[in-house]
Amino acid sequence: MIFLKTPKFWSEKPNFALKVALKPISEIYSYVSTKNYFKDYKYKSAKSRVVAIGGITVGGSGKTVVVQSICEILKRRKIAVLSRGFGRSSDEILRVDNKIHSYKEAGDEPLALSNSAPVYVGKDRSESAKLAERDGFNFLIL
Repeated sequence: MIFLKTPKFWSEKPNFALKVALKPISEIYSYVSTKNYFKDYKYKSAKSRVVAIGGITVGGSGKTVVVQSICEILKRRKIAVLSRGFGRSSDEILRVDNKIHSYKEAGDEPLALSNSAPVYVGKDRSESAKLAERDGFNFLIL
């Protein structure tokens, strides 16, 4: 286990210039977060059991590792992972095959996750879920 020291700046009062410089960024982040929190999402239910992994941050918070761990725990079930495939060049719904597809077609994280479980990528997760269910998967990880 790695033990890290708490950075000194966490217990120090920030100087006035730093507060002023970071205030606009703070306001933008607060606005976007609040807007997304109250957004009216239209959920489409899947027939399968669904586990959604999310976080308040984009990138670097360990969501992919959690998905890999859940895939390992549930490996005896008919599971599939659904992803939007951030950064990929295609818009089509795709079942990722790391022998055929590159990160450009599938996205880097879905390509890595395809070693743990079948992965479907597509902008519309409900459509990806339908394809995964049609292929016989009844446990979906988002």
